[in-house]
Amino acid sequence: MLMQEPTEEMIKEWKDIYNKSKGSLKPNKKEGLEIKDNLKEN
Repeated sequence: MLMQEPTEEMIKEWKDIYNKSKGSLKPNKKEGLEIKDNLKEN
């Protein structure tokens, strides 16, 4: 949670970080069967 309004510099930094890493970002999303199999194992 931000406690202050973001500055232009902060926004630029966030955009730079995103642009550098957007190719390697993957959602933490699993298929239903994969979740089911994981629950069975544990």
